[in-house]
Amino acid sequence: MGIFTTLLPKFARRIINSINMVFLLTNQFYYHNFQIRNRKKALLHIHSCKGINSVLKADREVEEILQSIKRLKLKLHIDRPKNWDCYRAFSFILRHGSLESQILDVGSADYGVILRWLELYGFSNLYGCDISFEKNFHKGKIHYSKQDLQNTSFESSSFDFITSISVIEHGVNVYNYIKEMGRVLKLGGYLLTSTDYWHKPIDTKGLYPYGKALGEMKIFTRDNIKELVRIAQEHGFELIEPIDFSYKEKVVYWERVDKKFIFTGKVDLKFCLGRG
Repeated sequence: MGIFTTLLPKFARRIINSINMVFLLTNQFYYHNFQIRNRKKALLHIHSCKGINSVLKADREVEEILQSIKRLKLKLHIDRPKNWDCYRAFSFILRHGSLESQILDVGSADYGVILRWLELYGFSNLYGCDISFEKNFHKGKIHYSKQDLQNTSFESSSFDFITSISVIEHGVNVYNYIKEMGRVLKLGGYLLTSTDYWHKPIDTKGLYPYGKALGEMKIFTRDNIKELVRIAQEHGFELIEPIDFSYKEKVVYWERVDKKFIFTGKVDLKFCLGRG
């Protein structure tokens, strides 16, 4: 028994080292054969960005976005409705940014797609942060760091674009969020935020989709959004256009699994703030 317990850690370390080596070689092979895609061609197919400050109105919009993503041969987000948020943010940056743009995705997780999509089109100043990361790491041109988006270590006025896709509804203090994003965003930069929205209050007490450490879930109402915009305006932000709150149907359903299922119907809301 003593010999077995002595050998086990060594065996485990060998497995881990082997996995890391495979990942490194795969990563090197991918980027050795990496080809920058034609941005001009993509501009013919991406979202027009007109009416970008809007609620997700119907499932048909998600389906149309999925077809556009497949047409560009991009990897889909694992959460079907989130492709709507991500594609609109990606389109906005592709239309208004340059290859030198500094871009941050907060709450990026390891399955986020915006930075990976942008990398395919030649963007290289790409950063993602998430409090759930175990350590700092990078994949290709993308630098990931373990950070709380409400209090990051980034220097002031570092980024031209910041994206936040369905993050602020998970235990984030919106005042701290706006304050910190205003600090690290350059003048003339853009903050693209999406969040869970429903016109009536929905009770989400006790719902922790990613565990209690990452906060209780919240679904924003129209009044909540107006308050967030007011706070943003106090910190030098302005909506690039009015928000369209109209909708046709519930599109998104959250599933909580703890011996029972709770389905919360809602929609997504995306809005873009410019910092003048």
